[in-house]
Amino acid sequence: MSVPLVSKTAIKDSIMELLKKRQSLAHRLGCVWGGIALALGLSGLAMAADPVSTPSYTGMIIERNVEIVTRDGTTLRGDVFRPDTDEALPVIMSMTAYQKDMPWRPWEGIDALPTENQNWETPNPDRWVPYGYVIVRVDTRGTGQSPGIFEPLSAREAEDFYDAIEWAGDQSWSNGNVGLSGISYMAINQWRVASLQPPSLRAIIPWEGFSDQYRDGVFQGGILSYAFLVNWYNGVMYDNILRGWDNNDPDAFGNSFLFELMRHRLDGPFWEARRPIWEDLTVPVLSAGNWTGFYGAQHFRGNTEGYKLAASEHRYLRIHTGGHQDAFYSEEGFQTQLAFFDHWLKGHDTGLLDEPPVRLAIRRSVADPADFEWRSENEWPIARTDYQRLHLTSDGGLSPSAPGRTGRVDYMSPAIDQHDEIIPAGMAAFVSEPFEAETEITGEIMAGLWVSTSRDDMNIHADLYIVHPDGTEERLTRGRLRASQRRLDPEMSTPSRPWLAHDRIEPLVAGEVYPVEFEIWPTSMIFSPGSRVKLVIASGAYHTRTWDRQEPEATNTIHVGGDYPSFIQLPIIPSQ
Repeated sequence: MSVPLVSKTAIKDSIMELLKKRQSLAHRLGCVWGGIALALGLSGLAMAADPVSTPSYTGMIIERNVEIVTRDGTTLRGDVFRPDTDEALPVIMSMTAYQKDMPWRPWEGIDALPTENQNWETPNPDRWVPYGYVIVRVDTRGTGQSPGIFEPLSAREAEDFYDAIEWAGDQSWSNGNVGLSGISYMAINQWRVASLQPPSLRAIIPWEGFSDQYRDGVFQGGILSYAFLVNWYNGVMYDNILRGWDNNDPDAFGNSFLFELMRHRLDGPFWEARRPIWEDLTVPVLSAGNWTGFYGAQHFRGNTEGYKLAASEHRYLRIHTGGHQDAFYSEEGFQTQLAFFDHWLKGHDTGLLDEPPVRLAIRRSVADPADFEWRSENEWPIARTDYQRLHLTSDGGLSPSAPGRTGRVDYMSPAIDQHDEIIPAGMAAFVSEPFEAETEITGEIMAGLWVSTSRDDMNIHADLYIVHPDGTEERLTRGRLRASQRRLDPEMSTPSRPWLAHDRIEPLVAGEVYPVEFEIWPTSMIFSPGSRVKLVIASGAYHTRTWDRQEPEATNTIHVGGDYPSFIQLPIIPSQ
């Protein structure tokens, strides 16, 4: 069927009206940049490349539940949104576990067109089709309208995605060039399928999606991400079985998914099969990460590491800020994606190859996501970084000099009583002296600690904060380590980012001191004069429940000074 599209004038009027009515910080992030840019004819791009396509297509054909037969004979179902024209055009595809037919109306603060075709974390057809793109959304096997057993983010799902890409590349309305886009789940799948090298795949935009399922998502630092994993899976199952949105097969969730993940607590063949083959990921990549938020902490490592590890000659990294969906749906975010796809799917010269590959939102605040400035860089991590170590002291300080005398800081690990209630746990906090001059911290962070415990293992949660001159604190980033999985992979480790092998369990002996090194995920922040760095170390965090549920209460110790120069290493960017 053919339906009218939103006109360019209507879009302008809508955005200007939103600018008048909505004043939330999250909204300002997307709308002030994007809305003003559109109204005034400016690009406002994260990359300075300019899109060539214009909204010149005035009708849309929608085909629901088209059948896509995979290599094993399973029929997936997808929706196709395309311009009302006989012209063969490029395709942007997403494979979703969140039901392609379920409409999503963006909440206050997200600059997304509120149309009936908008779907959770996927490109909006009403925004893309006018610019000459075909949007295809496919329900992954076992969800929505696609039959089978749900095997999220598995090797089979990647093969299904491959087959869907090749199907799209062979349709009469396709010019044979397929790109991938989407947030979170729709981003994670892109990394894996791109390394399988479908012939029709030309470019991918994994937007806020982890790439190493073991390290980024399920077992961060070897510690199970209990709340995220269980809540996410049960939520998807609920939406498919009980929410009743045209679900195809409720029995699709009768599998052992959670068991299999927890059963494979160490890295190995199980996780290798779910990981991209980095040397084979050669298509152009725009990896978009987010400094902030819970989902930033869940996905962010995947975007920076994916950018570094992919073998593509044309790799681009963009790191923004704000809510999980904000930047993707903002006018600025859309124009960035459009310039990228115009270049790689339509062959237009958008100037992309002339631009630096890295674009960073350099922050001055966490609470105000609009308080940042874009800056281009030639590489990640930034080559001119001055890595400086602050040493932990027994009186709770962070000092440029390691104490000569040994000391210790004790804290208690959390425990859970017979009623599944949390017994309050202790923590160790270390704070630096105030910065005398404005200082930028942007890049990879690591911690090197000497630790001991009264039991045979310990979880280390290291959270990094900025303490503003007025005493308010904002959490910037975090690192995790299960001490029994402390062995490093020397080939993958770098001076700024240790790489944990996670291939064996090495129990601790109670009371013995062990050196451990682990990464704290990257961050960016301008520290004003008078502000401080704060490091908080604990053995658990209630909001993520990332500890062993039966872990007994224990005394944990950080050893400092002398033979135990525990430190945190910060990436200081020299002023230019």
